[in-house]
Amino acid sequence: MRRRIGHLSWVFVAICCWSMGLVGNGLAQEEKRIYIANDDHSDYMWRADEATYQAAFIEMIDYYLNLADATSTEPTEHQSRWNCDGSFWMWTYEKNKSSADFNRLISRIRDGHISVPLTTLISCYGAIPAEAAIREMYYAGRIERRYGLRFR
Repeated sequence: MRRRIGHLSWVFVAICCWSMGLVGNGLAQEEKRIYIANDDHSDYMWRADEATYQAAFIEMIDYYLNLADATSTEPTEHQSRWNCDGSFWMWTYEKNKSSADFNRLISRIRDGHISVPLTTLISCYGAIPAEAAIREMYYAGRIERRYGLRFR
C-alpha cells in the first residue's frame, strides 16, 4: 500500500514542478529550492480494511524512524523529516509495538525528525460538532503531557 500511495506522490510532485516551470522549459533563470514531501494521505478505510491501514501505519513509521537514524550524521538540511498524517498513527504504533519502539518514536518526535498533528485523522470540520473536533485531540494532548512534548 505504501508503494502505491508513494508512486502517486511522485507523480504529483512531477506535475507540480512542470506546472511551475521548474522543469521542461530548458531555461535556467535562477536557483530554485524545491522541497519534496511524500504524502501518504490516509483516507482511512477507503481502499483497504482497518488491519491493512494499521499495518501500513506501523510499516511507514518504522521506515521513517530508520531513515532518520540513517541520515542523522548528514548536515541538518539533508536529514530525513516526516509527518504522520494523524495522531491515530502514533496510537496504533503505541498499541502494537514494544515500549522501547514507542520511546524511539517519542525521541524522534522530540528531536523534530518526526512530527504528529493533534488531530486523529483527516477530519471534515464542517461536518462534525465542535465537541467532536476537540475530543479528537485528546490522545495527542495526553501524549504531550505524559512526555513533555508540544505538537504543533
